[in-house]
Amino acid sequence: ESIFHSIHVTLLEELKPATGDLIVLQIHGFHTSKHEGYPQAVFGFGKKMDGKEFTMAEKLESAFSAQGINVGLCTGDVWQDLCGTKNAQASAASGGIFIHIELDENLRKHDDPLIAALVEVFGKRLPP
Repeated sequence: ESIFHSIHVTLLEELKPATGDLIVLQIHGFHTSKHEGYPQAVFGFGKKMDGKEFTMAEKLESAFSAQGINVGLCTGDVWQDLCGTKNAQASAASGGIFIHIELDENLRKHDDPLIAALVEVFGKRLPP
């Protein structure tokens, strides 16, 4: 019932018919002091991961790793507190690809490798 969720649902309805399968990356942050031993980035998929999400997650994991970013995929029992398994927006994104991304504070402050990885997967960076 939040404005965030209402906007998310509205954007899904507007964009999906125009673009076909929609890819939603929902980016969050976590602090390493509360998640010791975690990778710099954790990818979650809502309640479950299907084939399209797994394929996209592998591409992102490869691009992040090539930039020296340590990545964890929520494919089992690890990092469950950051996996977004109860994410309301993931439930609303049926038919598209939804990936919940948690980034540690260092990666958020020094984001050039993150941006380079996203550009590698999704295309060239637009000018500011």
